[in-house]
Amino acid sequence: MRDRDWDRFGALVGVMAVAVLVVAVFLSGSPPKPTSTNDEIRLFIVDKRWAILTQAWLFCLASGLFVWFAGAVRSVFRRAEGDTGHLANVFFGVSVLAQAVVMMAFVVYGAYAYKAGATASADLARFVFDVGALGPAFAGFPLAVAAFIYAALAFGTEALPRWTGWLALLTAAAQIVGTFGIFAKTGAMSVEGVFGFVPFVVAMVWVLGVSAAMFRALTPSGSRASG
Repeated sequence: MRDRDWDRFGALVGVMAVAVLVVAVFLSGSPPKPTSTNDEIRLFIVDKRWAILTQAWLFCLASGLFVWFAGAVRSVFRRAEGDTGHLANVFFGVSVLAQAVVMMAFVVYGAYAYKAGATASADLARFVFDVGALGPAFAGFPLAVAAFIYAALAFGTEALPRWTGWLALLTAAAQIVGTFGIFAKTGAMSVEGVFGFVPFVVAMVWVLGVSAAMFRALTPSGSRASG
């Protein structure tokens, strides 16, 4: 396959990554509330063991797919940026970092559900549950940097539509705001609260928008017309 064909396939991988991640998010049902006791959290993890292990598996799969997608985006901007492709390279690097943080959080969460949950303390259950919540929140920092760099490249090179750059800026802002959830123990603004879901939704809309725009940009005009 030619490079552009691989990049176009990478756009489809972005859609696949979003689909896998959405399934993973809802797989274990409603998670414990921020006000739940440590014992309630432990019982939730024990009762949902297989769902949580599958969820962790899917999150890690989605992370790999997102890295593939980020590599395709890097290729598109690397060709347009020229020279060393510095910004495109940094975009890819921080995208990988964001997924590494997410994977780390869910590996810890899954490890507790795997065997330890049956005999470990409720206090440890609270710890791994919080790691699972804080990991995606802290991943918001490198993801925000990636989104900001994407916007700079979209506006500067116009290799991809400018509207995807505006979506990227919205994503960057939502991710940064989302990190402040770690300072709220309870309520809608906490990491486990309702607002904690907003940065995720915005980021998924951005990825889907970029995937659609990139697939269209890399599809030969004749193919689009015949389709």
